[in-house]
Amino acid sequence: MQDTAPPQQSTAWVDQLVKKPLPPVTATNKILLGLLSKSSLSYQGMSDFIKNDPVLALTVLGKANVAIRSDESLVKTLAHAISLLGVGFLEKLLKETPPPESDREEPVRRYHQAIATSFFAGHLASYIAAHKHKGKEEEYFWGGLFWGAPTWYLWRYTPKKMQAWTQRLEHSSTHRRSVEEKVFGAPFIAVWSKIQEAFALPQTAVDEHYLHDLPLMRQLVRISRRYKSTGSGDLSEDRDLRLFVNKPEFIVGLSNLIAFHAQLNWRSSIFNRLCKVLAVYLNSSLSEVIRQTHLIAIESARLHPLASGNRLAESLLWDPKLPNRQEEDAPAAPVAAPVAAPSPAQEPRPTPSKEPKVAMPPPPLVEEDNTEEPFFRAQTEPKEKPVPPTRQTAQADVRKLRHGNRDLYAELTNMMLQSPHQFKDIAFLMNNAARCVKYGVGLHTCVIALINTKRTRLKGYYAVGAEDRPDLPRIDLDLTEASLFSKLMEKPSSLWVKPGSSPKVKAMIPDSFKALNKMDDFFLMSLFVKTRPVALFYADAGLGSLPLSEYEYESFKHVCSSATHVLHHFAVRNQQNKNA
Repeated sequence: MQDTAPPQQSTAWVDQLVKKPLPPVTATNKILLGLLSKSSLSYQGMSDFIKNDPVLALTVLGKANVAIRSDESLVKTLAHAISLLGVGFLEKLLKETPPPESDREEPVRRYHQAIATSFFAGHLASYIAAHKHKGKEEEYFWGGLFWGAPTWYLWRYTPKKMQAWTQRLEHSSTHRRSVEEKVFGAPFIAVWSKIQEAFALPQTAVDEHYLHDLPLMRQLVRISRRYKSTGSGDLSEDRDLRLFVNKPEFIVGLSNLIAFHAQLNWRSSIFNRLCKVLAVYLNSSLSEVIRQTHLIAIESARLHPLASGNRLAESLLWDPKLPNRQEEDAPAAPVAAPVAAPSPAQEPRPTPSKEPKVAMPPPPLVEEDNTEEPFFRAQTEPKEKPVPPTRQTAQADVRKLRHGNRDLYAELTNMMLQSPHQFKDIAFLMNNAARCVKYGVGLHTCVIALINTKRTRLKGYYAVGAEDRPDLPRIDLDLTEASLFSKLMEKPSSLWVKPGSSPKVKAMIPDSFKALNKMDDFFLMSLFVKTRPVALFYADAGLGSLPLSEYEYESFKHVCSSATHVLHHFAVRNQQNKNA
């Protein structure tokens, strides 16, 4: 009973995607046209202006490589491209370029942030090249910048797909591939390559995909282990690693990998390990490398001021130890105290209390520095970033973003599936399940309703994150009347109710429930033990939030399915105790 379309089974949609023009992000075309009409500029001078709008630069560089009809993209710098195409062609292109879009919409803001991340990667690649390949800084800048061009398209036109893909990096490889197939219709590397094929770009911008290839990640892990606290590492004795770091695409790939994880969390262990790789490569200290990446990010934001592209540099000012302002200012809900974990002696299944219980926030997680983990594994630090207090516009945007703690999510779901005996009773299970939805998946509200023995009513018993709607945890639904909830409790079902759901589905939602949840975008799933209904899970993203994503729906269902596994364990255990 899912209100979602079947997943695509091909990448045909990518062919339609690349036909859409990427909108410019600055008014560079007007400024450059004005200068060209008054005086002549050198090719390098024109390149310096066009550099501020990578979309315009991408078009110019691609057309130059197409013009020379070469199997290999030989034009690697913008000044070279302009010299081939001519000033007349450039002036015509500038006149046809539309004005930049307003950043009021979320896809445009994400588009700007993706381009800002690519700018940072380009400048970082240029900095590395200045140490390793003097004279090729400009070439590596463009390679580093355009390497992420496919993500510009995807964030601008398919932001939900990209949100699901970004968060799927923290799952196991099998689950990641499954989610990619559902979201994109194919592995992400196939989508990435297909978009790259639409442009004739420098070879360093289209080669190895560091965000996907597991052998490449293992090589990076090996290099990071060579770093020593007393100084940089030594690769002289490992021929394979020396060959690996001497590839032209190594600098471009590493720069983009560092930029990608920096925009997720500057303070993550993954970012720290990538900096160790760079420290070994540059024969520098870790502290110096981290300092330089911070300076480059700030300088990149200064040189390329996009309407919504400063988040990467601004996040350097955020203190992850401070509480999120939204949670700080939220009113306290008049609910009962949290349920404590029962002692091992409490084997009998307890009867739930009449008041809803609020799950405890997750405990701090500690990671060993020498743990062996691929670079795309879960980060142990919570991804929820505090809101910068000085910029009102950034505060309004960031407050709505959701970042779950994937370590907590994996820990609790694995415990449910692999060690159900650790859950002593239903109270302990439901509190942890609600906690997993709230803090692990990253949703705002989770309410769990249990069915009575006569199967005539659903009553809320466990809740978390309902401070903005204090009556929601006390839902009391009549199952004797035909409604969406009575239908869900007939058989194991899940449903994503959203603004685009059919009127028939919306008409089945009782008015009494609409008055409590005040949302038109939420998840529901019923839990059964064999043929017996037990509970109903409800979750949403909170009032005034961004739309729910396919990834969050899959994660929510996974939590519910894991909880069902524990309920089945309870049933088997109770039957064994009864027979004994």
